[in-house]
Amino acid sequence: NHQGWDPAAPVGTSILAVADGTVYAVRDEDAGDYGRTLTLCLDTPANDDVRYAFYAHLSRIDAKAGQVVRAGEVLGASGDSGNARGMALADQHLHFEARTVPSPGRGLDGRVSPGRAFGWKAPLT
Repeated sequence: NHQGWDPAAPVGTSILAVADGTVYAVRDEDAGDYGRTLTLCLDTPANDDVRYAFYAHLSRIDAKAGQVVRAGEVLGASGDSGNARGMALADQHLHFEARTVPSPGRGLDGRVSPGRAFGWKAPLT
């Protein structure tokens, strides 16, 4: 099992807010499996009470914790931080999760398939 989706995204691809919300947390250091991360608290819960969107392996973060953002606003750029470091171009990706809690820990608890949460029919490519 995997905790989210890994849509293809060459390093430097703009990442966008999936919905209106407030930036809950930013980790702007290349540490751990996820590397640079951003957690967005959604203004309106998605299906299954998903309240947070989580973005990982970022190369750049343009938003700050506490910042209010609109759907479609650029939050930063995909990258190769964390365990995505050094991946070949064909394997570069954004790690994206839909969460019911901001920091669920290991395993699948606190996470929902982004497809089910946001009504997406197929993985992003």
